[in-house]
Amino acid sequence: MSQTFTDTTTLLFGTTGFAPEITSVNFTGMSRPKVLTSHLLTTGYDTFVNGPRVDPGDLVLGIFYDAGDNPPIDTDPEVVTVTYPGGAIVGTASFATGLTITGQMGDLITSELTIGLSGEPAGM
Repeated sequence: MSQTFTDTTTLLFGTTGFAPEITSVNFTGMSRPKVLTSHLLTTGYDTFVNGPRVDPGDLVLGIFYDAGDNPPIDTDPEVVTVTYPGGAIVGTASFATGLTITGQMGDLITSELTIGLSGEPAGM
């Protein structure tokens, strides 16, 4: 099921209180690995079983950059909540894993902040 994010979407880091202005949100999706079960006597096609764990994915956020309010990229994991009309994605023990900053002449400086989700996120 996909969600439509609108202008009222917000982000909050529960411990540090970091709450930037969001310009875009992308949930990369959950994934479950396939484990190769083929062996030297397997013929034809490889065989697989489903892996035992699910990777909860990442949230990639476009935000306005504020030099006085740096993203918590070097802090301990914390609860991260993205709230949108009709619901929320809550990642427990989540943490920032990447930050890029982009600026062009005559334009606002923007950033792309990647948040690694850990554990089972609520609201999915």
